[in-house]
Amino acid sequence: MIFNNKRVLIACLANPSSNPRPNRIINLLNQIKIKVDVLSFKTNKDLPIENEYLIKILRTPYYRNKRDLLKFLLTVSPFYNLKLKITELLGELYLIDHNIDFDNYDLIIIEDIEILPIILKYKKNAKILCDLREFYPLQHENNIKFNILERNYKYLLCKHFLSSCDAIITVSEGISNFFKNWFNLKSQVIMSCPYFIDIAPSKNISNTIKMVHHGAPNRDRKLERMIEIFQFLDERFYLDFYLVNYYNRKYIEHLKKIAEPFQKIRFLNPVSFNDIIPTMNKYDIGLYLLEPTGINTKHALPNKFFEYIQARLMIAI
Repeated sequence: MIFNNKRVLIACLANPSSNPRPNRIINLLNQIKIKVDVLSFKTNKDLPIENEYLIKILRTPYYRNKRDLLKFLLTVSPFYNLKLKITELLGELYLIDHNIDFDNYDLIIIEDIEILPIILKYKKNAKILCDLREFYPLQHENNIKFNILERNYKYLLCKHFLSSCDAIITVSEGISNFFKNWFNLKSQVIMSCPYFIDIAPSKNISNTIKMVHHGAPNRDRKLERMIEIFQFLDERFYLDFYLVNYYNRKYIEHLKKIAEPFQKIRFLNPVSFNDIIPTMNKYDIGLYLLEPTGINTKHALPNKFFEYIQARLMIAI
């Protein structure tokens, strides 16, 4: 099927070259001959897109403090219209390339809810599809700073702005139900499945069992639990972590410290998006002990679950 002259914009606060959901959507649209542009962090120049427009986040102390102050004012303000205005101001803090002409797009796919208000402001006649990967009002529900500065902000984004979207997708039935129950929003579940790769399981002819875990080092996921199981495993078992090291370096160092007594645990550099499944295929077991620390961890259906399957691994989960 070919959609002549249709153009889609993918908007995300990430590098879509390495972020699974936007990466797969871009490639899917390319396969059905739809022209795609991205509004995102800088890509690796490896995507089938026509135009790349940049989003910048200023990380200076001034802008961090300004962002936190606005979120605090939003939390304490009793005036709903003022809360909405502050939400729009927070969106404006993302420096969007103003060379972009929103008149060009038939559809805009938003991968991060924080940029939804600013996209709605500029979108012209484009339809809006929002991809919700978590239940954002409870995104880090055990974190004090999140509950003070972020929770009301994320709640308002969902309560006021999501209803302006033409369609919503999310990653699991559990998260979809929360959007329905809290905000009466209907969403379609699109699981985070990778493309099919014709690959066979690796044969294990040794007396070792190689386990692997890859992904973002998020404290809510309690990755240390996968290290602690080595107290109960025999000498056959090995574990390699491939953690995204720009995400939370302090937590990675904490995990390395815990793993010091166990010589068969390694921390390796993350691999490129296209190399994830071939790399995982070299192992025997995909390991992911995800403690249900909150709503999002309890209802998670993450990329790595499907990537372990595609890599033809046994899964311990």
